Amino acid sequence: MTTRSSYSVAFKPGFFKDLKKLPKDVRERLDKIIGMIQSDPFAVSSKKLVGHAQLYRHRLGDYRLVYYLDTEQRKVLFLLMAHRREVYRELEKMR
Repeated sequence: MTTRSSYSVAFKPGFFKDLKKLPKDVRERLDKIIGMIQSDPFAVSSKKLVGHAQLYRHRLGDYRLVYYLDTEQRKVLFLLMAHRREVYRELEKMR
């Protein structure tokens, strides 16, 4: 059995500042999810975002984690983590 190396991880500037606004239980779950995505981005129940090349989202209750996935370079860039109503507004600004 061959083992795949994990993906390298980076965070958009301001990502951690936004995390401070989230409830503590959401932040704790997020730590686990980020580790899982780093190990294997396809093992979690993330979904590809329609209309955004290489962007995925992971649902944590009413909150969404949005990240960019580069499978060739094996890199994950975490873009934003916020309440669902805010995340989709921010995504519209990114277009």
